[in-house]
Amino acid sequence: MQNITYVNKQKEEQIVDQYLCGDTASRVFATLEYYTYRSINQKVPGIFAKYNGKNNSGMTKTLVQLKRQLKTHVLSFLASHQDMINNYGSYPYPNNFKEKDARNFILTCEKLVKDPDVKMYCKNLISIINKDYQTVIDYYMNSQKQKKPEMDPNQQIKRFMPAVGMSYELEQQAANMAQQGRYEHRIDIDEKAKKKLDAQASFLNVMDSLRHYSKALLTKADIEKATIDFYNDFIQNYGSFEYPIGYDETTTKVILHQLSSKNKNLEFYCLVVNYILLGKFNEAYNMLNIY
Repeated sequence: MQNITYVNKQKEEQIVDQYLCGDTASRVFATLEYYTYRSINQKVPGIFAKYNGKNNSGMTKTLVQLKRQLKTHVLSFLASHQDMINNYGSYPYPNNFKEKDARNFILTCEKLVKDPDVKMYCKNLISIINKDYQTVIDYYMNSQKQKKPEMDPNQQIKRFMPAVGMSYELEQQAANMAQQGRYEHRIDIDEKAKKKLDAQASFLNVMDSLRHYSKALLTKADIEKATIDFYNDFIQNYGSFEYPIGYDETTTKVILHQLSSKNKNLEFYCLVVNYILLGKFNEAYNMLNIY
């Protein structure tokens, strides 16, 4: 009987850790989301609005404050991710925000945001997901050497991360759910906003792939995979698609026409992408010969 109690307690601790790591990831993504869209004067989608902090801080803080908060959150995510890998051998992505979703979100923000430091924070987040922790540690160590001493880390956390003070409350919530057998590893996101971003992420990825292929930076197999991925992702989120900043229907047609003039292979894939954007999925399907 003692052994059963031990196993249950161990499982409960793992669930608490999962819950907290999901909360940590959601807060760094919320900060990145609010910084990215506010910095380009676009409406914030609000995927992570529930993690926006007290008093709607994602909207009320200055961009300088959000940028500093993002830096702190990246380090928190680094510690959380590494801790889960060390303790359990894998990082538990929420059921409603898988690793692919996290990558798409981060890479989309990286493409939209202009600030080079924030672009680097995005690269750091991808490195963490790839478990390349040392790259992130080296970046922060080197950047610290080149600057004057910053605010004391404890003061930084106290000022820019008020949610940390809720950690005990969160632990208790997770523990109660675990004890009641009703815990499901999910985060509180706006699913409609997520579908919109998924469609934009897929669009930006295929447009970048077409450009890279035109410069011989991708193989034919690469561009074929990118186009098929675009087809599969876009068809699921077609009703939620809105062109991201810098694009509209006319601009996209011009870009596709310019790219297609470079060679016949590129002309083929540009036509497929155009069919997908127009909702002509049968035509795209037949051209791609998807099985």
